Amino acid sequence: MLGWRAGGRLDVVDTHDRRSLDDASSFALALNLKQAPGRHYEALYSRQQSSFARAGGEPLKLDIEYLHVGGMLTWPRHRFESFITGTLGATRLDPRGPAGSRTRPSISLGLGLRIPFNRHLALRLETRGYLTLTDGDEEIFCLSAPPEQAGCAARYSGNSLLQFEALAGVSIGF
Repeated sequence: MLGWRAGGRLDVVDTHDRRSLDDASSFALALNLKQAPGRHYEALYSRQQSSFARAGGEPLKLDIEYLHVGGMLTWPRHRFESFITGTLGATRLDPRGPAGSRTRPSISLGLGLRIPFNRHLALRLETRGYLTLTDGDEEIFCLSAPPEQAGCAARYSGNSLLQFEALAGVSIGF
């Protein structure tokens, strides 16, 4: 699925300014396994290449990835199927460069529609919210060497990171 993800705020360490992560396109893969009529297991991977405006320098390029497992409940309608999904997993924030990545626990909730073209192929449209649990005092994306680059680029803004995503893609069923 292809989508657009928005939201998320971090604090700049040097200035203590609160800055938003840049909204950007996203990519997701979902695998659903039928448990019973109207009930499915779901595995989800979603990735976004974003950036973060830091004080006095180049924006910090940041990959944000979600890896989740959970479930989906569906309700058939006349020409489409609506669904709600809930998942648990991890969020990985990975700056492109030498600073280390961070992985934190997260949850997501989503609502969507499946519009079938035939028995095995459908258009899948969904919106999803992600909540990542953080330690509000933790500095992230830190370097210790070389000395002129030593320090941390950001700190979590509060105890959570909240993002929203809209996705569209093709669903293939067997």
